[in-house]
Amino acid sequence: MSFDSIFISCEQVQPQIVLYIDHELFDQQQISAVENHFGQCQSCLQMKEAEERAINMMRDLLNRTLFEPAPQELHDRVKAQTEEISQQMAGATSGTTSTYFYSEVTHTEITTEDGTQIEIRREIHREFPLE
Repeated sequence: MSFDSIFISCEQVQPQIVLYIDHELFDQQQISAVENHFGQCQSCLQMKEAEERAINMMRDLLNRTLFEPAPQELHDRVKAQTEEISQQMAGATSGTTSTYFYSEVTHTEITTEDGTQIEIRREIHREFPLE
């Protein structure tokens, strides 16, 4: 896509509108060409302004949503479900064992004429009876 001329086509500008709004166009010649186009093309300027309004509305909506506290009912439901799952897990594990598993792999590659490689694997697996 060439931005050498003062006026570029709508087809060249329209994919650049969101990038222009978000300040993600970095080439000054490209920025100038897009701005010149907005100055000469009312249709693309209106498209840019509509896109700016939509983006700003979405940002405002997200900002308001992120600062609203969760309803107390939701807190209560999450707490109740967490307690229920905890009780179910406590009942299911009585008389069983707890398993600890640890695995580590060390891979070292030495680049020489022979192409030496060293790989060390270590695994620990233990079961402990629950008290």
